[in-house]
Amino acid sequence: MFKTAICSIVLALTVCLLLFACLDKSTDSDDTVQVICYLNLTRTMIAQQAINVIRLSIVDQNDSPIWGPQNFNLQENEHGATMSDVTPGDNYRVYAQALQATGDRVCDGYSNTFNAVAGQQANAGTIDLTCIEDFYDSGQSLGNQSSYGVDLKDLDGDGDLDAFVTNTGSAPDNYNQVYLNDGQGNFTDNGQQLGNSFSTVVELGDLDGDGDMDAIVGGATTVWFNNGNATFTDSGQILGGGNSQGNALGDVDGDGDLDAMVAEYTPDTSSLWLNDGSGQFTESANAFDWAQCTCLGDLDGDGDLDAFLGPIGPNTIWLNDGTGIFTDSGQALGNEDTMGAAFGDLDGDGDLDVYAINLFTADVVYLNDGSANFTENGQNFDPSDGENVKLGDLDNDGDLDVVLSNGWETSDNMPNRVMLNDGAGNFTDTGLALGEVLTPGLALGDVDGDGDLDVFFANSDSNPNEVYFNRF
Repeated sequence: MFKTAICSIVLALTVCLLLFACLDKSTDSDDTVQVICYLNLTRTMIAQQAINVIRLSIVDQNDSPIWGPQNFNLQENEHGATMSDVTPGDNYRVYAQALQATGDRVCDGYSNTFNAVAGQQANAGTIDLTCIEDFYDSGQSLGNQSSYGVDLKDLDGDGDLDAFVTNTGSAPDNYNQVYLNDGQGNFTDNGQQLGNSFSTVVELGDLDGDGDMDAIVGGATTVWFNNGNATFTDSGQILGGGNSQGNALGDVDGDGDLDAMVAEYTPDTSSLWLNDGSGQFTESANAFDWAQCTCLGDLDGDGDLDAFLGPIGPNTIWLNDGTGIFTDSGQALGNEDTMGAAFGDLDGDGDLDVYAINLFTADVVYLNDGSANFTENGQNFDPSDGENVKLGDLDNDGDLDVVLSNGWETSDNMPNRVMLNDGAGNFTDTGLALGEVLTPGLALGDVDGDGDLDVFFANSDSNPNEVYFNRF
């Protein structure tokens, strides 16, 4: 069960006597290498999960394995281990990993460098393992404009996730920007100044079928084509009435290309734009209400993409007939000011549920019965200043967790938050506070290539954008 308070467990494995024997397996004491190390394991946990295995190995100066790895179960009052058949040599280190029962690594560390001399005792010193489950600021300050939206995709084809950031500042400094990733989560502005109007959200996808990631940019919704190297060209199209605050891409008519749902704020109405496959869009005949956010996904299990629209007032569900013609399901979900929403299987039953983030009122989780009929799960969240929400498995336990951003200025200036899922759609606030500036936009992705989901925050009020690395 998750704890709301961060707790610490200090496990001191003192005088860990590691006995190394030479390759000839001689019993003569002169051929025996004895190494003493001290292992201090400190774990600051949000989710309390037991560490019951230490994996030990020996590596040389090139981190090439000399011995092991071998797992040692941690038993109370039993902290010693014996490793044999180790070749004597210079510049060795002991490599220790703290593992959960599942085999997942929680943290790791190295000893000091030592020489393994036959017949002598070597002291590897202390291995400090500090295992912290949270996000930490990468220290990057990206731009100084008033950003609104961000999406992460591989824009230059080098295999890592880059960032397309939209800005809402005053001319001439309200252009959008592309930040290229070096593969380790370090971003550099590629120097483009894209557009010169108030821009809100951004969605990336291959709109023209050429294999690279293009962009739909909200506000006066524009279409930008990628030249294949993360440089973009304005297509000249404007989709909708010019006041979109939430867009979504998906193949709604089953023709194999990405169409665009444009959520327009009042007095405009939301609209659906169909793609001809080359990135040229035509407005469909659908008539939608105005909205501040939208999502596309198969809600009723019939194989096509349905829609969620979030206005001020009841949220609505629109069902697709498979050809891109939508019908209001008649459901009125809540009566809040819904600023953002995300689809995902929150309770593990195989269908898409909805997490809705509301302004000044509590967030709501709507659970799907599999036929696009939604019911609040009844969880009591604290009211928030919410603007955006993204779902992803942040702690690698197989369910979808939540990152929430605060995009509205209030007296308390709530920070961005992380909520962990118990697998049944019940969420617990971790207590993490990821920045305390206004953050209208966020995106999740593995930006540093270590296999977990990191966060890129798009901040407003001339605050620089930030990247937080995951170490759950």
